[in-house]
Amino acid sequence: MYKNVNGKRVRMPVKEANAIKKEWSEETLKKELDLKLNGYKYDREKEYPSIQDQLDLIFHGGLELWKSEIQAIKAKYPKPE
Repeated sequence: MYKNVNGKRVRMPVKEANAIKKEWSEETLKKELDLKLNGYKYDREKEYPSIQDQLDLIFHGGLELWKSEIQAIKAKYPKPE
């Protein structure tokens, strides 16, 4: 690995390079764990209609229609056990 020192590209000491690689590895593991535990939340967020559209659905179709549409999204992306 290399780094920039005073505008010049220099080889990074092995100890420093290994510390950075370890940090990157730990960060990757944290992201993977977050996706495993919370991925369903992110998937649901993408599919839920906007609040305005949800309120419009409630107004025109009632709470039961709204509940069934939201439940379909929750069923599509279930919470992990």
